[in-house]
Amino acid sequence: MDGGRDGLNFYRQIIHNATYYLKDGGFLIMEMGFGQKDNIGKILNDRKEFAISETVKDYSGIDRVIVCKKGR
Repeated sequence: MDGGRDGLNFYRQIIHNATYYLKDGGFLIMEMGFGQKDNIGKILNDRKEFAISETVKDYSGIDRVIVCKKGR
């Protein structure tokens, strides 16, 4: 499997599968590449199972980790 046209297919698959493995209140934490925050956020919002809790920046100030909680 590759990342697809936009490079985000891995995130789609992880988010989709996480709905089956996490209980409500569980956290999904993913590392992301430069400039991917908004697109990953859109995937999460479209799925409606997760709410974004926070994003964490790396030492260069780039959004690097997205923390999501299952259940709204």
